[in-house]
Amino acid sequence: MHDHQLTPLGRRLLHSPLLREFCPRFARTRAEREQALRLVQANYAAAGLVPKRGRDLVYYRPLGLPQSRMAIAEDTAGRLIGTLSLVEDNALGLKLDHTYHREVAALRAQDRRLAELTCLAIRHETLRAATAVFFTLTRFLFQYAAWRRIDDLLMAIHPRHLAFYQRFFHVTQFGPRRSYEDVQGHPAVACRINVHTVTRDVDPELRQYYCHKHYSPSEFDVPAMSRHDHIYFCRRAGLRLFDVDSSEARSA
Repeated sequence: MHDHQLTPLGRRLLHSPLLREFCPRFARTRAEREQALRLVQANYAAAGLVPKRGRDLVYYRPLGLPQSRMAIAEDTAGRLIGTLSLVEDNALGLKLDHTYHREVAALRAQDRRLAELTCLAIRHETLRAATAVFFTLTRFLFQYAAWRRIDDLLMAIHPRHLAFYQRFFHVTQFGPRRSYEDVQGHPAVACRINVHTVTRDVDPELRQYYCHKHYSPSEFDVPAMSRHDHIYFCRRAGLRLFDVDSSEARSA
């Protein structure tokens, strides 16, 4: 049983004026996506999640599928300050499938509509500002997931961050701690958020923050990444081109 009441620090963060300084939206251009993916690479390399002397951006094929979306947050100067992607279940599978295939398959067997949150990266200026960007991005994508009628949001979480996600977002762990191959073997646990019940179960002040602002359908109904951009990023990431043009994957 976990305590989902916010700490005093959590309440101060929710009422911080910083939350009004960041604007979320979906990336629309190749340049915006490239900037976001380079930020993911920088964050991941600094944390030891990818090789420091590898490619200059992080990309994997499902990010380019028609029902995948890359959210970005900008500051008041229009500078990209954070990114988080949502990948709906698809024929290529989710990143979690690499380490938790049996557990994810069990959710699919229940006919639940799944999506994965992945590629979180934030410019680390101050902890308070970074947390405000995190809240901004997750509120935007939680509402988008509801708009898309997603049942469960899945994610791999480092064990040291699990308590934070449990307190703030009532995550449910559905897979044990394992070495996660997509981040250089660092430990992770598989978690999910039930989109239908999360706002009922969390702290009332958090519920107010995540639910009081409503985004318009026009903010969600944006074009997917183009096929040409998908191929461009696959090449930049060193992915094999003969896997890029799968009609099964691009129509998933």
